[in-house]
Formats: sequence, C-alpha cells, structure tokens
Amino acid sequence: MKHPLNFLLRVGRSADERVSLLGDLEEERRARLARGSSRLAVFAWSTAEISWALLWGLRDAFVRRALAPRARLMLSWPDIKLSLRLLIRNPGLTVVSTVGIAVGIAIASAMFGYIHSNFDPALPLDEGDRIVALENWDFKGNNENRHSLHDFVTWRDQMTSVVEISAFRELSATMRTGDFVPETVRIAAMSASGFLVARVPALVGRYLLPDDEREASPPVVVIGYDVWKSRFGQDRSVIGQQVRFGFTHYTIVGVMPEEFEFPVNHQYWIPLRANPTTIPRGAGPELFVFGRLAPGATMASAQVELSAIGQHAAAAFPQTNATLKPQVLSYTKPINDIQDATLGSVLMGQLVMTLVLIVIALNVAILLYARTATRRGEIAVRTALGASRGRIVTQLFIEALVLSLLPALLGLALGQYAVDLGNRITALDVMGGAAPFWLEHGIQPSTMLYVLGLVVITAAIAGILPALHATRRRGGADLRQLGGSTGMRLGWMWSALIVAQVAFAVAVLPAAIKMGINEIRTYLTQPNYPIEELVGTAVATENASSPFGNRLLELRRRLLTEPEVTGVTFTGSLPQRNITGRIEVEGIPVESTSPPKWSRGLTTFGIDTDYLDVYGLHVVAGRPFNALDASATAGRVIVDRSFVQRFLNGTSAVGRRMRYAANGPTRPPSPWYEIVGVAENLRRNPIDPDVVGPTVLYPVAPEQLAFLSLTVRLRGSAAPRMNEGFARKAHNILAAVDPALRMNEVRARFQAESEDALAVRLVAIGLSSILVTVLLFSAAGVYALMSFTVAQRRREIGIRAALGASPLRVLRSVFSRVAAQVGMGVVLGVFGATAIAPLSADVVLAARLSMVTPASALIMVLIGVVAAYGPARRSLRIQPTEAVRAE
Repeated sequence: MKHPLNFLLRVGRSADERVSLLGDLEEERRARLARGSSRLAVFAWSTAEISWALLWGLRDAFVRRALAPRARLMLSWPDIKLSLRLLIRNPGLTVVSTVGIAVGIAIASAMFGYIHSNFDPALPLDEGDRIVALENWDFKGNNENRHSLHDFVTWRDQMTSVVEISAFRELSATMRTGDFVPETVRIAAMSASGFLVARVPALVGRYLLPDDEREASPPVVVIGYDVWKSRFGQDRSVIGQQVRFGFTHYTIVGVMPEEFEFPVNHQYWIPLRANPTTIPRGAGPELFVFGRLAPGATMASAQVELSAIGQHAAAAFPQTNATLKPQVLSYTKPINDIQDATLGSVLMGQLVMTLVLIVIALNVAILLYARTATRRGEIAVRTALGASRGRIVTQLFIEALVLSLLPALLGLALGQYAVDLGNRITALDVMGGAAPFWLEHGIQPSTMLYVLGLVVITAAIAGILPALHATRRRGGADLRQLGGSTGMRLGWMWSALIVAQVAFAVAVLPAAIKMGINEIRTYLTQPNYPIEELVGTAVATENASSPFGNRLLELRRRLLTEPEVTGVTFTGSLPQRNITGRIEVEGIPVESTSPPKWSRGLTTFGIDTDYLDVYGLHVVAGRPFNALDASATAGRVIVDRSFVQRFLNGTSAVGRRMRYAANGPTRPPSPWYEIVGVAENLRRNPIDPDVVGPTVLYPVAPEQLAFLSLTVRLRGSAAPRMNEGFARKAHNILAAVDPALRMNEVRARFQAESEDALAVRLVAIGLSSILVTVLLFSAAGVYALMSFTVAQRRREIGIRAALGASPLRVLRSVFSRVAAQVGMGVVLGVFGATAIAPLSADVVLAARLSMVTPASALIMVLIGVVAAYGPARRSLRIQPTEAVRAE
C-alpha cells in the first residue's frame, strides 16, 4: 500500500531521485514486514523516514536552488554561535519570546495531537482503516438512534459493500470469582462475527461462535489477558472454569491476547443474544453496529448502498424509520459521540489554534524588528563588504530559528501533557474510565512533523519579515547611522504598531483578568462538609422496575454495624422532579428572561432523610425532612442559604411555596412545593459567595428508586480506611444482602471530585494561558516599540540640549508624542473592551468593566512612560559638543 505522504518526496528532488528513493523505501518496508514487524510499526518507520527525507529535500531546495551555489555554507555553525550570543545579550527578548512561542506551540500541538488521537485515529488492527461503523441518525431529533436491532439484521443480510457486520452492547454487572473482591465490570455483549472483524485469534481456547448466540446455548465468556493474569495467574487450565455475573454463571471458553480490548476497552465478552422476533421494531437494546469494507468497496459506495436500504425501510416502516438516515462512519466516531463533527469544523478549530501561534510570531517579529533596526548600520557594513541580501536574511532567519527551537521543545512537552489530560478526561466521560485500545501514547511522528512546520513558519515570520524590511536598499543612510546621524526616520507604520499594541492590550486585559479571577474562584470553591471522611459508589437494582425497598434499609443497617462507619445516606433523582427552568416563588414576580440570571446554576436532587446529618450540614431555619415527607403527595422541599439570598433577598423562606414556572406551551408549570427548611450551603467560597449556586432538595424513599448514589461517612480520613480494605468489605456486605444488586467501584469522594474538576481547570488554564501570553507580548511589544522610538531620537535630543533647550522642555516633547500614541491606543482599546463585554455574555465582566478597563489603560500608560523615560534620560546625558560633532 502506498504511503499517503509519498508525494512529499518531490520536494527538492528530480524524478529519478524520487523513484530511486521510493524504491529503497519500498524494499526496506517489505523486508521489515518479512521479519515479522507489525504493519503499524512499519507505517511509523515509513513516516519517520519520509519526514527526514522531506527535511533534507527542503534544505536542498532552499540552499542549492533558492540561493546561490556558494550559499551552501550559510547554515553554518558560526551562524548558530552568533545567534546564540545575540540571544544571551538580549535576555529580556529571549525570555518573553520563549514564553510566548512555547505557549503558542503547546496550544497548537495539543489541539493537533488530541484531534489525531480522538477524531479519526488509526485502529491498530489488520487493515484497521477498513473497519467502519453503521448507525441510524434521527434527523428530526438531531441525535443517533441505536435501537436498531431489526435494521442490524437487515444490514447484515443485505449489504455487500460491508461484510462481517457485527454489533455489540455494553453491560455492567457485579462479578464474583474465587476470593477476589466483587467488582462491577464492563462487559461487551458482542456478536461472534465481531472477532472476525478484529482478525485476532484467541491466545488460549477459542473466541465466541455463532452457536453461542442461541438462547438454548449455555452461557459462555471470553476473558482478556489482564483478567487472566490478575485473577487466574495465567493458568492455561482456566478454560472450563466459571465466573459469576449477577446470578448467572458463565463458563470461560477463551483468553484473548495481551492488549486486545476490542471493541473499545473491554476485558469480558459474552454472546449478544437478542431475538428480533420478540422485540418490536424501534425498541430493544442500544447497539453499536460495525463491519469491514468489502474488497474494492469504499465508504462512499457503502453509503450509497446503505442509503438505498434505508429508503426502503422508511417506506416499509414509516412509523419507526421515516426520520432515520443510516450512515457509514469511521469506526470510532459513534463511540466518541462525534458523529456530527465534520472534517471542515475540525480543520477550522486547528486553524484557529495555529493562528494563535501566528499572532504570537507577529509579536516576536515586532520585538526582533526593533532589535534589527538598531543593527542597520552593521547590516550596511556587511553589505558593503560583499555580503548578499540572501546571506544577511539567512543569518537573521537562523537567529529566529534558534530562538524558536527551545520554546518548541518546551511547547511540545506541554502540549503532550495537555493531550494526555484531554485523553484522560475523554476516558472518564465517554469510555467509562479506561482508555480505548486505539489510543496512541507518547508523542507521535505526525505531531513532531507538525511542530517542526510551526517552528519554520514562526522563524520565517519572526526572522525573515524584519530582515527583508531592514535590508532594503538604503545603504548610505544606514552607514550614516553608524556615525550617529539622525537621518533614519520612522514612518507611520511604526506609530500604527504602537497604537495597535496598546489598543489590543487594553481590550484584552479585562477578559484576561476576569478569566484569572474565575480560575481562582473555582479553585477556592470547596465543599462545606468533611469530604475527606466520605466514600461513595453507585448502586443499582436488576432493572428500573425493581426498586430497592427493604434491601437498601438492610444494606444501611449492616454498614452501620461496622466500627469505622459513622453514617450512611443516599441521593437519587425522580424523573418527574428533574425539571429545569425558571423558579417561581409565591409572592415574588417572575422575571421575563428565560432563564433569569439568578436561576443559572440551580441544582435540584433528591436526598435521604438522613442526608444533612451524615454530611454535617445544619438546618438553619425550619425543620429537616421526616419519613412522611418522602411520600409522592407530600410536596415538600428544603432550600439552602444561596436560594434564600438570590430568590428572596434574604427574607424568610419557611412556609413559602415554590414551583418551576411554565417553559413554553408544551411544558406547563410544576406543582407547588412547600419550603419546610433552610439548610447551609453545600459549598462555600470565601472571596465570592455568589459563585455558589442555589440548591433545592426534595426527599426520596428506597421504594422510589432503582438507582442511587450511596455515601458512607467513615471515622476519620477515608484514605487509610480504603487502604485497609473497606471497599472489599462494602462489596461483601452488598453481596450478602442481595447478589443481584450492582455496585460500582467504591471511591473516596475527594478523589472523584478532583477528577470531575479536571476538565474545567484544563480549559480555564488553556484559555488563561492564551490571553496572558498575548497580553505579555503586547506589553513587551509596546515597551520595545516605545523604547526604540525614543532611542532613535537620541542624537536629536542631544542637539536640542546643545542649542539651549531645557531638559524639561526636551522631555515634554518626547512624552507628548508618547502620550499621543498611547492615548490613541487607549481610546481604541476602551471601545474594544466595551464591545467585547456584551459579546461574552458575562454579566460580571460587563458590570466591572468600569473598574478593570481604567486599570488596564493605566498599566499600558505606565509601560509607555517607563519605556520612553529610560532612553530619554540617557539622551539628556549626552554632552552637547559630542552631539554637535556627531552631526
């Protein structure tokens, strides 16, 4: 198979050279495959070789052809040493540029790496690029419809462009085997043909067969290598042993090889048993359908065939299929839930992140231009001595390239760290906590090639653009600059750059400050209860129609007999109470907005009557719940202090009634609920109490729930108790109460909360880094531009002093120009900040704009004054005779 990057070998090579190189690469590729290397490893090797060949081709094209043949020594070690010395002599420029380029490359490479890992990754299976997913898209509801059992059978029987069509559904069950702690595991109930799609043979025994899918066949299971190693000690006699999922015993018939986790990240596989004759069309389990493209077929041809089958189904079954559009997708898209993400939208996101780096590179170019402009005399001398313009431009390009390399490495490391965090968040939110089998760890060659391209672009913008401007044909004026002439003049472009930098900084600084404050506020928002003493887990019954009832009461009783347990409680939700929208309190007018600003962040959930006591939260007004409140007709709630403050302005809440107001013609208002108590807030924030959203609590009883979140409060810190085996003890107690109950992993609450906050903090840190970096460059750019502007008038200032002008008058003339440029930038920046605030829909930012914007304007004014004062003061120290002699 041809490598998709082979076309890059045309760069810098003739046709004969390219054919020869392709022949050598193909010969080595076949040799590696013959030696037993995997296709993925060979593909990675080919990518690396093509990348190196591309770099050498670029070098040849640039050095041998774009420049003269004599320019082969341009990329020399003396040039690199000179570049390093210049960077050391300008530490401020080096530090600011390093920080900015590192952040820019980190953001761009993280975006690239995350998209590469999750949007359309390469499956590490034999011809993994030909494995596809089949799915019904409900265009009326704008969502996928996976109740597709009947369609799955039709596709499997009729399609020819996709073969070995299979399906799986994910189940969870409490597994018990031997003396191990019972645990809730994720199981792939998969059709036997799924193993044929993967093309991976069993390591021990066999994988599933079509006969295993019959209802009359005995229950069998195939286990993964990790389970075989951890629970069975890699014992090959494991075949025939049994594991128990719930009440059902499954016989182990096979063990899959190491690292096999198909279809997502599974270690247990049981037969998919679903009889379409007993399930109505449009009902049944949610299935993920997949298959392998037939030889010669493409995704486009498969889509044409699938669309024809879908049109026939829509005509034959309009009630269930009229709004469904079957589609062929890359295998990972439905699993990652990104079916509606197009390649264009992904490329647009990548382009935006790349533009951030280009903005930073332009700011670096401004800083380097200020330094390059001071070297015009040196450049003129080198030109007079015979150096070509290409030689000088190359030297300045190398300086920018050297400046960019170290930040690029740092940014690549930061970007990879961000990718790892992003993949971890995806695994937690989408994959059930485990990474998918196709996820590639470490820095990929494609990311390194992308970063290399960013480095070259950054160096070209930051080095070549200033160099081309500085090496224009004006040698006489530049030579006179060496003698101190004031002949060099700065045009309107220089003033425009100063005004633009000031305006940009003033406009962006309020948003940067706001994001920083929000990050601090989020970090400081902490639970108002001893979270370090709490452990929790999710518990579910056999099905939604089987509530807990007395089983939950017995579970709580047995847990409370343990000496380390001080309290047990639970939370749950009732569908009829999960209503969002505007809150209406009796006697308080309802705002016209939907939802009003003070309804945002409202949380509503059901609690056990002992919930507040276990969490150590006091009822500050009214009373707590009792057993009678949990009845369906009671209609009582408890609110927190934040609710009282936002909805009632701190007035008495006990005895009032509240409800969810009507939300359009299809959603009438909810029944009225009586407020019987006011509790402390679940969370607190010492610097901004308004961050804590209001909460409404309603009582629930065990006979109303089939799924709940169980919380156990331990004596002292939960961490040592967990290390001592409390999780195993809780699972054993649950099994003793009812083996059919399913319990997820028992975890300390502080650990779960830290993982939940990971995504929010990662996004906030990334956006804050962008704004702070751009702001840093704006300030540095203003400083460099202003400092250089005044420095170029150094001789002029000396002459004016020689002619009798007082220092005060000279400084006034200097700062008048500074004031005009900075003042214009401040005015434009204020208009920009005023325009940004409404667009951000941030009420806090808009309300505090009157305080933040003047502060940001003052900062930029101070930067301008400091930048101008130093060179002006040094100019006043020039002796008048020296200034006149220089002229």
